[in-house]
Amino acid sequence: MIVKLADGSVNNINVKLTDVIVTLKHLNIPLTFIILPNSSNNETLLGIDFIRKAGLIINLSTNTWLTADRPHVIYPLRCETSVHTIECASTDVLRIDEGTMLSPPERDDLARLLQEYQDIFTQGGGPTPFAEHRIDTGDHLLLRCRPTA
Repeated sequence: MIVKLADGSVNNINVKLTDVIVTLKHLNIPLTFIILPNSSNNETLLGIDFIRKAGLIINLSTNTWLTADRPHVIYPLRCETSVHTIECASTDVLRIDEGTMLSPPERDDLARLLQEYQDIFTQGGGPTPFAEHRIDTGDHLLLRCRPTA
């Protein structure tokens, strides 16, 4: 099955399917869950398809929700508290789109280098005074042009 994951990546994955009934207040919503066989410790995501199938109406301005079949019964919208969070600029040293021209061992070496010297590569701060560049245009005038999209 071709699956688009939460990070936006699209993969052809051999998945397992199971039919379940999700109970939400007075509603019993039959759903098919997709199980990724190589995943562990995942939380279930109920997306827009679930919201539509259940007939939910979510009012974010009042933090409430209701169902289309009982619009007079209004429920408070509650969010789960996060289990254990840590603040960090990035969970991975190299994102999947970085270092794509490197071989896997070279990517590993670069990731180790960035991890070892992570205090140097932290986000923020001003420009470095240690690097400057000049462009020799010869006898030609400087030309300013807008970047193309």
